[in-house]
Amino acid sequence: MQRDELGTWLGDEYDLTNLTEAQLGRLHSLADAFDEWCDSDYDPEPGKVICRTAYRIVTGDDSVIAELSAARAAAKRAEELAMAGLEQAAYQLISVEGSESEAGFARRAKVDRMTVRKWRRTWVHQGRDD
Repeated sequence: MQRDELGTWLGDEYDLTNLTEAQLGRLHSLADAFDEWCDSDYDPEPGKVICRTAYRIVTGDDSVIAELSAARAAAKRAEELAMAGLEQAAYQLISVEGSESEAGFARRAKVDRMTVRKWRRTWVHQGRDD
């Protein structure tokens, strides 16, 4: 990966001119390895995060670990809340209204059909479904 390509991945807020030759070499090695892992259909957003994280680690800024950990925890919580809402929607549409099949709901919600089946077993156990 060329220096200008690396600059494009990193964005304007990451200054390559402040790096030592050793840091720049490490960053280029990491970027080259990353470039080999990816194909042309690769989503560019993870690549930006990977390059920016590498830059920060190479420059001694390991606070990125806490930031990424917090972002992961927030994303996990957001998924938990979304799944709770989807389960409620499934319950209402499948068991209460009967307007949706397990398979149909799973397709619409982009969840595995077995997830919907698991929810239904939970509802039966709770006495909400028969």
